[in-house]
Amino acid sequence: MVASLHQNDRKTSHAKEILKPMSKGSNSRIKRDGPKAESRTGNISIVLVEPQSPGNVGSVARAMKNTGFSDLVLINPCDYLDNEAYSMACKADDVLTGAVVFPTLDECIKTTGVLVGTTRR
Repeated sequence: MVASLHQNDRKTSHAKEILKPMSKGSNSRIKRDGPKAESRTGNISIVLVEPQSPGNVGSVARAMKNTGFSDLVLINPCDYLDNEAYSMACKADDVLTGAVVFPTLDECIKTTGVLVGTTRR
């Protein structure tokens, strides 16, 4: 999975303004400051590279919706718009159907500014 920030969106330094430590003695460790959660996640894409199962794509769409993300990008995906994907997406059909598909990772990288990659292997 790759999370990316779009080049044309807010400056990456904006992230420092969103979460600020609270003063000593406070019950909460982080003070949420600035724009609403939707606008905080608006310039972040979740990218799946060559997902093999429609169920996995649907599960990611559901997790994204639950955490305020909506920009799903798929690189050379399986046939992800089937019953298994919709079943796993639950109420995140809009994230699933709004996914942007690229044929290669190189094509996707051309549209992003900052990339963060993770893998299970």
